[in-house]
Amino acid sequence: MLLHPGGVDSWAFGPNIDALSAQFRVFTRERRGHGHTADVDGPISYELMAQESIAFLETVVGRPARLVGCSDGAVVALLVALRRPDLVDRVVSVAGVFNRDGLAWSPTCSPALPGFRLPGRRFSAAERLR
Repeated sequence: MLLHPGGVDSWAFGPNIDALSAQFRVFTRERRGHGHTADVDGPISYELMAQESIAFLETVVGRPARLVGCSDGAVVALLVALRRPDLVDRVVSVAGVFNRDGLAWSPTCSPALPGFRLPGRRFSAAERLR
């Protein structure tokens, strides 16, 4: 299942679909608020997009899948793998921003970025790479 970056639709993977389809069964589901999906009331969050992706895997794919996510799609793929490892065979995370504690990146939870500071503390290179 290909999980596109934020702000675009599944055609972000367009140049790769033919080559991937020669070897894999490819699903290019569009996430809420993107592409051809209907507008929805309420929030758009990584957690909601992960839950919707889990429902898609359960009802359409029906077996463990390989997830390829780019940018926001990578965050969603990683959340799916954390929440439902039984539905995930492998994950490819391209340009995903994710904290080692299982949180999507935010300025308050990611000491993994060079130069990141919390009040009164600077993280060493070794701490950033853990």
